[in-house]
Amino acid sequence: MATAKKDAIIEAAAAVFGRRGYKNATIAQIAEGAGVGKGTVYEYFDSKAELFLAVFDWVHQQVAEAAVVAAEKLGGSVADRMRARVEAAIRAVLEQWDFYGLFMEFWTVAADESFRPTLHGIFKRMYREYRGQVVALIREGVDRGEFRADVDPEALAAASIGAIDGILLQAWFDDSLDPLAVARTYLDVLLTGLSRAKGGDR
Repeated sequence: MATAKKDAIIEAAAAVFGRRGYKNATIAQIAEGAGVGKGTVYEYFDSKAELFLAVFDWVHQQVAEAAVVAAEKLGGSVADRMRARVEAAIRAVLEQWDFYGLFMEFWTVAADESFRPTLHGIFKRMYREYRGQVVALIREGVDRGEFRADVDPEALAAASIGAIDGILLQAWFDDSLDPLAVARTYLDVLLTGLSRAKGGDR
């Protein structure tokens, strides 16, 4: 029961922060959204800042877990698993599209002096984790003979994550853009370039 109530507070906070922004959101609004009293929120979180960081962690976990599960279930070639991870991550974001404004809020608040040390550390760990997962897949592809050996996995992973971030950001500003379709096209080009069969035996 306690866990369910805490989860409800975090989800309500995600909605309120996404809609109103961190500075304009109030604990009273979050409590109302969660169907609890204001005092109940403080039973789980000492401050609005602590709750905001919990929301950040919750959103990150939702996307990361969806990508990992999709890839593990699929099996098969490394290229197929890379596609599965990216598509699952994008689908996870799209399922919570109303919350996507939170990502903008996270980046904005990260520049605030009171949040900078904490959020910079979290972003650094988060992106290192994402890059590490992609790097591991690329290296596996090289070891299995699927991918060319003359690539820099670290650079490629960083560029790929930046591309997906950019696709989602553009889709947030322009709802005529289909992020899944664009990501699939991008991955087709990327994986063709990586493939030994298509790129040549290198």
